Order: sequence, then C-alpha cells, then structure tokens
Amino acid sequence: AAETAGRYLTYKGTPAAARFHQSCGKYTADHQAVYGTAVPYLVRIKNVEENAVQTLTLTGEEFRTRLGIPEELPLEDLFWEYDRSLYLLRLHWGNASLSGAECASRLSLPSPFLSAVLTEDGGVLTCHGSGDGVGMSLGGASLLAREGNTAWDILAFYFPGTEPNS
Repeated sequence: AAETAGRYLTYKGTPAAARFHQSCGKYTADHQAVYGTAVPYLVRIKNVEENAVQTLTLTGEEFRTRLGIPEELPLEDLFWEYDRSLYLLRLHWGNASLSGAECASRLSLPSPFLSAVLTEDGGVLTCHGSGDGVGMSLGGASLLAREGNTAWDILAFYFPGTEPNS
C-alpha cells in the first residue's frame, strides 16, 4: 500500500478507470466486446492464473425454464455468440436473445465465461472464473505479487499503456 499511496493510474495523462474482477479464463475480456465501448487499456490479455471451473448439469426443461426458451424450439438451434476470449456475449434463439451476463445470472453461475454441451434431454454448462472478466483479475494480480512483481508492474500488465501519475 505504501508503494501506491497518494498516486493513481493514468492513461495519456487522464485518470484511468481501473476495473477488476475476481478471476477469469485464460484471457481477460475486452471492454468493447462486453460493454460496447472501446477503452484502449481495457483489452483482452493472456491471463496468468489458473482459475476455478464450475460445472452445472441441467435437464432440458430446467435449462429452458431458467432462460425462458420456448418449449417448441430445439435446444440445438440456439446460437451462442462468443468473443475471441470465449466470453459469452449473447445467446440467441428466434427473435430473442439474452446477454452473457444475464445468462450467467439466470443459471446462477458466477461468470459469462461459459460453454455448454446440450441435447434435448439436457446438458452440462462449464463456467470459468468469477465476474465480467474486464480489467485486472484479482487472482492473477495476487499470483504476480507472490512472484515479486510490484504494484505498478501488475497494473501495467493488466492495463496496457497506463502509468502511475507523477
């Protein structure tokens, strides 16, 4: 804490919005992919941590009920839209869709970093990490600190192009 006391992170001289999440998959998520607006230092980077994986097994009926998918629509007809980090952006069916964050919430999963193997009888969803995946992974930052990296090294890793104010 003493290393960063009275200082803050900037991007091109302007205070940076340093977002964080508990943990994520192999990559952090890009702000633009998740929220629709580009932030030059909130981009996809290869993460350093091993993350928690959670699986959820549901019947086809449970899956439909939780997500509000009509009974007459075959589950194989769902379209899962991902970014290049495998963050679920949207789940589409017919003229309807849900955001990845809303899918995770309705399925009681901690993150939209998820994949599914489904049949009409049901399936298994696999979720990586916890949170939206944008910005600094707290699990990854903790690992980097234990390896001897300074606070500013860690911030520079997760927020490329930023620097501490002088």
